[in-house]
Amino acid sequence: VATYVRAIETKDLALFRSIKPNLGADEERRIQQGFRAVTSQKVNITIVSIDRRGDRATLQLRRQDIIEAGGRRQSPESRQTMTMAKTNGTWVIVEIGQ
Repeated sequence: VATYVRAIETKDLALFRSIKPNLGADEERRIQQGFRAVTSQKVNITIVSIDRRGDRATLQLRRQDIIEAGGRRQSPESRQTMTMAKTNGTWVIVEIGQ
């Protein structure tokens, strides 16, 4: 989760892809557009719950972003569900949902 946050805050697509290796072309395009649209973005995530079953886990997250774009500051808050899988000893994101 920390790598996911760092990838967003640093606008690092390669880092994002490293934590979510199944990134599709449409999703990658949306992420790149989002990176270009903001001047800066700070992401605060609180893990509300983790349901781990072997090498898979479902995380319920509360997320608040502080976004600077076009000279304006926004602070949207949302909830996310993140599905993760352990592959070769490393946890990666399989899916990100609402």
